[in-house]
Amino acid sequence: MAKMLNQKINYWLVLALVFLSVFLFIKIAGAVAPGEVVINEIAWMGTASSSADEWIEIYNKSASAVDLTGWQMKAKDGTPSIDLAGQIEPGGYFLLERTDDNSAPGVAADQIYSGDLSNSGEELRLLDSNQVVIDEVLAGSGWSAGDNTTKLTMERKIDLSWGNSLMAGGTPKALNGSPGDQQDKEEPTTYSTDSVINELMPNPSESDDYEWIELYNNGATVVDLANWQIADNSKVFIINATGTFTTIIEARGFLVIPKVVSGISLNNTGGEGVTLKNPDGVMVSQTSYSESALDDYVWAREEGGDYKWSTTATEGQKNIITAPVENIGGSSGGGGSGGTSQTEEKKSAGSSFKDKIIITEIMPNPFGIDGGKNEWIEIYNTSTEPVILDDWKIKDNFSFYIFKNKRVEPKNFLVLGREETGLVLNNEGGEALELIDKNGGLVAKASYKVKAPEGLSFGWCGRSFEWLDTPTEGAENKCPVENDKPAAYFEVNKYQVVLGEMIMMDAEESYDTDGKIIKYIWEFSDEVMASQEKNKIFETNAPIIGIRFLKTGINKVTLKVVDDLGGEDIFKQEIEVQPDKNKPDYENIFINELMPNPKGLDSGNEWIELYNNGSGEVDLIGCSLAMNKGKTYKITNLVLPAKGYAVLSDKITKIVLLNSEGDLKLIDPEGKTIREINYSKVLEGWSYARDEEKGNSWEWTNKPTLKEKNIIAGQVVGSKAVRTSSAGDGQAIRIVGKVIVEPGLLGKNIFYIQEEGGRGAQIYSYYKDFPNLAMGDKVEVVGVVGDYQGERRIKTKSRNDIKVLSNGEMVAPTEVQVEDVGEDNEGAMVKITGQLTEIKGASWWLDDGTGELKVYLKQNANINKGQIEVGDTLEVSGVVSQYQDEYRLLPRYPEDIKVVGKVLGAETEGDKTEKENSDILKYLLAVAVAVILVLITYIKKNSGSKKNF
Repeated sequence: MAKMLNQKINYWLVLALVFLSVFLFIKIAGAVAPGEVVINEIAWMGTASSSADEWIEIYNKSASAVDLTGWQMKAKDGTPSIDLAGQIEPGGYFLLERTDDNSAPGVAADQIYSGDLSNSGEELRLLDSNQVVIDEVLAGSGWSAGDNTTKLTMERKIDLSWGNSLMAGGTPKALNGSPGDQQDKEEPTTYSTDSVINELMPNPSESDDYEWIELYNNGATVVDLANWQIADNSKVFIINATGTFTTIIEARGFLVIPKVVSGISLNNTGGEGVTLKNPDGVMVSQTSYSESALDDYVWAREEGGDYKWSTTATEGQKNIITAPVENIGGSSGGGGSGGTSQTEEKKSAGSSFKDKIIITEIMPNPFGIDGGKNEWIEIYNTSTEPVILDDWKIKDNFSFYIFKNKRVEPKNFLVLGREETGLVLNNEGGEALELIDKNGGLVAKASYKVKAPEGLSFGWCGRSFEWLDTPTEGAENKCPVENDKPAAYFEVNKYQVVLGEMIMMDAEESYDTDGKIIKYIWEFSDEVMASQEKNKIFETNAPIIGIRFLKTGINKVTLKVVDDLGGEDIFKQEIEVQPDKNKPDYENIFINELMPNPKGLDSGNEWIELYNNGSGEVDLIGCSLAMNKGKTYKITNLVLPAKGYAVLSDKITKIVLLNSEGDLKLIDPEGKTIREINYSKVLEGWSYARDEEKGNSWEWTNKPTLKEKNIIAGQVVGSKAVRTSSAGDGQAIRIVGKVIVEPGLLGKNIFYIQEEGGRGAQIYSYYKDFPNLAMGDKVEVVGVVGDYQGERRIKTKSRNDIKVLSNGEMVAPTEVQVEDVGEDNEGAMVKITGQLTEIKGASWWLDDGTGELKVYLKQNANINKGQIEVGDTLEVSGVVSQYQDEYRLLPRYPEDIKVVGKVLGAETEGDKTEKENSDILKYLLAVAVAVILVLITYIKKNSGSKKNF
C-alpha cells in the first residue's frame, strides 16, 4: 500500500516538475541574444531613381526562427520609428522598405515603413519585445559606409564592421557583396568568364514591355548566374530566380531576361550601354549602341565578338545577322573566353502563306464581361484556294493555340473565340499576336502598345491597324476614310529673338494634299504671352500667331497641325531668346531697410533704403515707391551699382511711413510689384531691416545701418513679423525651399516647402501635376501667389514649374510655443510639447501653458488614437496651417506624435492584459512551487516512518 502511495506521489512530483520546466521554457523561449539578429544592410542614400527609395535589411544569424512581434527599429532622433511584425527564418533576411514596395526594385518587402534616414547619419537601434538592444548602428556623426553619388549601400562584413556594397543598389535579401565577407562563404568563389551579352531587343513593335536581354554561355559547363548583375545606364538588376525565371544557363545555352523580370528599359533613342558583372562586381561582358533602335531590330553579337544591328530576332536561339549588315553605331562589346560564336547567316524564316492568310480584326476588350465568345480573333483567306490550318499556331505574349481540324475557305473569314483558343488578350499594357504555319514560318502578325478601348475592335485597314468604333465579326471591316497626313512647318520672322519683343510665328507653308488644315496647336516649353494670355499651349485656326517670350534661353516650340479628316503632323524648332539689353533686370533689387519712427521729430528723418544684390548696375528710372493710404514717389534719376545701396529720405519722396503699421511697395515702370513689405509694432528709433543672411526674412533692429550691411540686434517683445513677399496676390513669384510635406499627403493637390529663412509655403496644382519629390529635396517653384482660407498658396500650372535642384536632408522642426504660432511660421515645420486637453474625431487640442492649439489629423497621415488619452503630454511635430481665422498644426505621419508623459492613473488595455497575464503566470508558478515543496516534505516524512517501522 505504501509503495503504491509513493508511486502516486512520485507521479505528481514529476508532473509538477514538468509543469515548472514548461513554465520556465515559456519565459525564456524566443529570447534572442544580442548580436544574433543584426542590422545587415542600409540603403540610406536611396537609389538612382529616387532618394526616397530607402531600405533597411535585417539578418538572422541564429539557427532558430525569430518572431519579431513587439520588436522595434528606432532612430535616436525619432525618425524612423518602426514597430516590427512578422517572422525571420534562421539564416534569413527581413527587408524594410520606405513608403512602398518599390524602394528595392524586384525584391518583395517584408514590411513598409515611413520616415526618412538622414544623409548625414543616424543612430539606429534594434530592440526586442523587452526593449533589450539586440543590435545598433552608431553613425550619428556620419555614415561609416555607403555612397550617395554612386548609390553603393552600407553593408555588414563578416567581422561586423561596415563597408560599401560592390554594386549600386546593394543586395537586398541576398548575400552581401563585399569580397570575403558574405555570411555563408568561407572561401573565395571562382566565377565563369564564358557568359556574354548575346542579343538585345530594345524596341519591339508590339510594346516596350516586351523588351529582353539575351545571355549566352560559351563554355562547356552549366553556369548559375544567381546574384550576378545585369545593368544598363540607369538601372541594375540582380539576377535571382523568380516564378518560372531561372538563373541556370546551360553549356552552349541561352538565358533570356525579359523586361518584366529585370525592370530594365533599354533606350530606343540616344544610345544605350549594357554590362554583365559577376557577384564580385567584375565586368564579364559589355556592349553599347549609340544610334536609335528601329522597330524589331536587335543588337546582336556576331562571330568575331562585334555587335551589329539585325532585322532578325532570335530570342533564345543562334544569332542570325541580316540586313542592315553595316554597323550603324555602337561599340564592340565582348567578354568571356573560349568557345565560338553561335552566329549564322541565313534567311528569315518566312512562310509561303504570307499575305494569303492575314489577321484582320481583334476584339480584346468587349463591352461587359471579357472571355467566352465576346473576345475573339478574326483571320481572312485572301487567296482563291481553301487553306488547311491543322498544326498551325496562333500565339500572344504569354500563350498559344494550335489549330486542329480547321480550314478557311477562299475569300472567307474565320473567327476564333477566347473560349476555343484560351488566349486572353491584354487590355492594359499592349498585345502582340503571331500566326505561324506548321513549318514555323511567320504568316501574319498584329500588335498594339496602348490600353485597349472598351468596345472597340483593332482592325486592319489596308495600310495599318486602326481602332474601330464598329466591330464587324466575320465581315469586312468598317474603316475610316483614308487620309494623307498634313505636313507641319513654321518660320520665325526675326533672326534674333529678344525677351518681351513681339514676334510672328508663321505656319503658312504647312500644307495638306487631300484636304485642308483646320487647326494649329502651338506648344512652348516655357510660358509665353499671346493675345493678352500667358500660357504654354495655344490653339488657332489661322497659321500665324504673334507671341512674346517671357524667359531667356532655349524655348522648344512644337507646332501640331490637324486636317479636316483628323490627320496630324508636328514640326519642332528650338528658339534662343536673348535678354533685352535695354531693359533693366529688377530681380536683385530689394527694399532693404525702413526707418518709420526715428527718435525725435519724424518729418525729415524718415528714410527708405534700397539694395542691389546683383552683379551689374540697374537703372531704376520709371520705378515707384508707394505707401498704402499715402503718396507714391516716382524715381526719375537713380542708378544702383552692383552690391550698392541707396537711401531715399522723406524730404525727397514725401512718403510718410506710418508709425502704427504700413505696407510699402516697389513697383516697376509697367506697374508690376517688384517688392512688397508689411510692418507693424513700431518702436521709436528702431529700423525694420531685411536679414540679408536669410533673404526675405525681416526683423526690427535697434542698430540702423545706412548704406551698410544690416545688423539684426535687440528683440521686440510681443512683436510678430507679418506677411512679406516679393510679389502680392496674383503676382508671379519664384521661391526656393526644401520639401517638408510630399504631394498628396496633406491634400491631393498640394505639398509644402520651407525656405532657408524658415518661412513655409503651400504649393498647389489643380491638375495634381507634380514631379517625383521626396522629403528634403531642394526645389525651385515658379507660380502665382494666392490665398486659400487665409493661408498663402503658390499656384503652379504644371510639373515644369517645379524644378528639383538637389536631394538633401529633411528639415528639422523648430521648437516653439503655442503663443508663437502665427503668420511668421505659417506653412513651416514646428514642434510643440503640451498636454492633450480634448479629442473630437480628427481634431485634438494641445495646451502648453501659453495657449491652446488645434492639432488636425488628415486622413492620409494614417494617425490613430491608439493608447493616447486626454491628459497625456505629447510632443507634436507638423506644419502650421491657417484655416480662416484659426491656426492649426498638421502632423504628417504617426511618428510626428510622441507620448512624453502619461496621465496619472491611466491604464491601457494592453497594459491591463499584460498585467493580468503576468499575475496568472505568477500565481501558477507559486502553486507549482508549493505543490513541489509539499510533496518533497511528505516523501521525506514517509521515508522516515518506514525506517522506524
